[in-house]
Amino acid sequence: MQAGWDKTEQVKGIYDWAWLDHIIHDAVGRGLKPWLQTSYGNHNYEGGGGSNLGAGVPHSAVALQAWDQWVTALVERYRDKVTDWEVWNEPNFGDNNENAPEQFAAFSIRTAEIIKKIQPDAKISGLALGHIGLAYAAAFFKELHDKKKLHLFDNMTYHDYVYNPDANYLQVALLRMALDQYAPDIKLRQGENGAPSASGWGRGALGDYAWSELSQAKWDTRRMLGNLGHDIECSIFGIIEMAYTNGPINRLNYKGIIKSDSTKKVIRPKMAYYAVQNITSIFDNSLERMKEVSQTHNINVTLKDHDEVKYSKSTDRSISVYGFQNKQTKKQLYAIWNDEYIPTSRTYPTSDERAEGLWGRYLYYEKMIKSIAIIAATGANYLRLPLANLKKYEGSGIYYSATAMHASSCKNEITGVVGAGNSAGQAALFLSEYAHEVHIIVRGSSLHSKMSDYLVKRLEATSNIHIHLNTEVSALSGEHHLEEITVTGTEGNVTLGITNLFSFIGAKPCTEWISQLVVLDQKGFIMTGNHLADHQLSACRIYQQRRPQSAVWSAT
Repeated sequence: MQAGWDKTEQVKGIYDWAWLDHIIHDAVGRGLKPWLQTSYGNHNYEGGGGSNLGAGVPHSAVALQAWDQWVTALVERYRDKVTDWEVWNEPNFGDNNENAPEQFAAFSIRTAEIIKKIQPDAKISGLALGHIGLAYAAAFFKELHDKKKLHLFDNMTYHDYVYNPDANYLQVALLRMALDQYAPDIKLRQGENGAPSASGWGRGALGDYAWSELSQAKWDTRRMLGNLGHDIECSIFGIIEMAYTNGPINRLNYKGIIKSDSTKKVIRPKMAYYAVQNITSIFDNSLERMKEVSQTHNINVTLKDHDEVKYSKSTDRSISVYGFQNKQTKKQLYAIWNDEYIPTSRTYPTSDERAEGLWGRYLYYEKMIKSIAIIAATGANYLRLPLANLKKYEGSGIYYSATAMHASSCKNEITGVVGAGNSAGQAALFLSEYAHEVHIIVRGSSLHSKMSDYLVKRLEATSNIHIHLNTEVSALSGEHHLEEITVTGTEGNVTLGITNLFSFIGAKPCTEWISQLVVLDQKGFIMTGNHLADHQLSACRIYQQRRPQSAVWSAT
């Protein structure tokens, strides 16, 4: 996070640390380790640099003296709570002469020397490059080397935003080569980076694409695993959506993994939050990267030693494959994905992709894996309400599950549930413990046809639950987040101030990929059991040599 010189010293010589104290103390109290950046300049001093992205660094004698004093006070104040520091932010951006690589190197040296003098064990990040400017970075490294000051820095960071998170690794390799000329032992670190969950100008990088919470989660996942596969420390920007008010970014920045709004209210975690949580939980320091994983075009290749892993693929499309193993048990884990595309907001193929055979991309390994059972956990696609602007509110008021995180955002709010099955009823009961009102919207004339009797009775007995039969959702509205809905029923059009609407109208299983191997029912669920008819078995490849052995039929 940025320490904010201009915000802290609004009056010359007077530091107001209250805002930063709150953040640092709260973070440390939660077990977090803040990574603090010394930036930007200060308007109180002539030649004090700018106070926003693209700003020139302080360059006048009086401004540099004031900068030194502020950095000294900053490090002394937080030396017991902060050990990771970064000098400035994206110096290669902006139209100014102060941030030329040689000048910025001198500025970085004076800042790092102050930090190290007060805190010798500090880890300082240098460069903080916005996008990867190789010429700028090479000149910066050379200047530090010529001044014999590279030892001040633990790592060099780059903030590189690209629409395809796998598209910049050649540039990263060239940046590594530039650093290796002078300091092969200094690490590269992926600093600020992340994808937004919605599009729009004035909201920071990557605004020109139809992002969603799903594609944001995919981007963050691929960038984290790709960096891990290249032995690069990784960061995700940021913990929460930020309401900028001035500068080139002047609207709500959607890159946070926690949903917020323009009033800085915390709403809920996004899908990317859980993606980051799971990646960091699984790929922890108990694993190590397997360095001898590579592609081969010879499926009969002979391996040279037991540490070597070869794979081949039946597509010309580019696929990322990284292997990891437990340091003690040596059990292996592989991360595999198609790396050619900007992450999409779909979990299913288009009709064109199916027709062109682009769906189902297989990797072939040298060993046949034998198993007595296969668990197909490929998920399902939620059925969606037929509303033109539904996608705008997905993740911002429209949800397809009701978790404790969702419930907390419904506290004292008016909440809606669409659906007439047990899932809808259970969700409504759960949410009624938090929400001021819960409105159940049912297209049919009764709940009894699809919902268990005990559940119907509980819903009817709960005072803050209201059931609307013969009713459909006909419109959604709200500037950024859902603010109200219109329902159409026997009483005509009615507007309800529902800010969170939970849809439980069914799902279609993602089983197209296995449709030639097993029998599917009309809804796409896998059919099993020894009662299957001969004509069904004849279309099922896995039953050509034997009949099903289970005595139970199920659609799961």
